[in-house]
Amino acid sequence: MTVKQIAKLDGLNDFLKSQPHSELLQSPLWGKVQQAAGRPSFLFGMFDDYELTASCLIIKHQLPLGKSWLYSPRLNWPLDYMPQLIDEIAKIAKKENAIFWKAENIKNQIRNTKYEIRNTNPLQPQETFIINLTQSDDQLLKNMKPKTRYNIRLAQKKGVKTRWSTDAADINVFYDLLTSTARRQKIKIHPKSHYQNILKILSDQNAAALAIAEVDSNSKPLAANLITFFGDTATYLHGGTSDARRSLMAPYLLQWEAIKEARRRGCKFYDMGGCAVKTGKIDLWAGISRFKTGFNGELTQFGPTYDVVFNRAWHLGLLIARKLL
Repeated sequence: MTVKQIAKLDGLNDFLKSQPHSELLQSPLWGKVQQAAGRPSFLFGMFDDYELTASCLIIKHQLPLGKSWLYSPRLNWPLDYMPQLIDEIAKIAKKENAIFWKAENIKNQIRNTKYEIRNTNPLQPQETFIINLTQSDDQLLKNMKPKTRYNIRLAQKKGVKTRWSTDAADINVFYDLLTSTARRQKIKIHPKSHYQNILKILSDQNAAALAIAEVDSNSKPLAANLITFFGDTATYLHGGTSDARRSLMAPYLLQWEAIKEARRRGCKFYDMGGCAVKTGKIDLWAGISRFKTGFNGELTQFGPTYDVVFNRAWHLGLLIARKLL
């Protein structure tokens, strides 16, 4: 097996789409989203002769004083070949003045005697619900909790409609609803430009769309979700709801319409996005997790996160600074 940096991304998206539970956050498309935000991205591949068998996306985050750190979300890399990957990443770290590499979803302890390996906190949620879409619509509805199924039908009865959009102008609709939700639930969100980049870059590849719920075109939208479609998996990436007319249960119908759209596009799985049932911010995310539980997906937990430290002194200083702040 050979591990090397990939300069050209042609064909790699096709490789990743062919993998079970295709991971958007490890794709070159996600690298382009990060680059649009000013974060350089690097891609490494593992080759058996000339055949690509695994890949790793690395995103550079800038720090003060010319330093940086590297990050790989939701990594899927064979543990036996992790030392070779780390050796190659260390070369990038030297060029980019990177203090450490944060790697998520590592199934077992990383071993590499050259560098310090520290267990740390992930950036992505450690849990999600994944719905198997190989079932019929009737079976998917039957699997849901009665209250969720009731709320979907209530929204339909009350005249809530869903429209799909890739129009950049609708990001304003989405962001207003997202801001309202963040204020209500006391959670942080990204700048509007982040969602604009996701919609533009991914929708150009037919890999993202906004689902917007409204009663009619003359009334204010009730909810909006940003859904991605990559390989065999659709993902509920972000969503927001209005403070008004919450009794219409629009978010329930919006999720159901997204599930049906994912099936129409040939996806095998629907990822409900982050939740906190057994790990993470369980109390803070109680309402979010309860809502997602109702759709009866399989609770899926990701592996631990590690920092591979390339500069111990700077890493220690960074940890101390974060605690003080």
